[in-house]
Amino acid sequence: DTFLAATCIALDGAVQDVGRTRLVLLREEGAGYGYVGTLLEGADARALGADTLEQADVSLASDGSWLLVVTPILKASDPMHQGCLGLTIADLGAARVARDDDGVPVVRARITGEGNLLGPGLCTYDRDLPGGITMVLSSYDLDGAVPDIAFGLYATHVAP
Repeated sequence: DTFLAATCIALDGAVQDVGRTRLVLLREEGAGYGYVGTLLEGADARALGADTLEQADVSLASDGSWLLVVTPILKASDPMHQGCLGLTIADLGAARVARDDDGVPVVRARITGEGNLLGPGLCTYDRDLPGGITMVLSSYDLDGAVPDIAFGLYATHVAP
């Protein structure tokens, strides 16, 4: 099966309604994708210290369980991207993440890094490659005579 995790951004006019923004799981069906379920909601983002959870990656963890890697976003922060969280998908077919007794998603890895403006985030993981979770770090200097924007891929050596 092929799955796609996607952030569905809810709008109130032209403004994002972070409380209604969802991270959903889709499964390939025929010539398109069908809805499996909601992995994370706005309340989950708030419980994990973010406005939204975006830039999702689904992969197999080092122990063979399903892993969901997401970037927590704080809209009014500098940087907005707050690194990456690794969460366990308890049931891929039902789009359920593992939760603690209070219903909060269980974080099995939290990764941060240096960066300005956009910040660290957009992570991916392949258990068959060395280096653990790969993270994008960015730096911006938009005030110079020639604006400078740099993106780099970094091995975190965190292998959940």
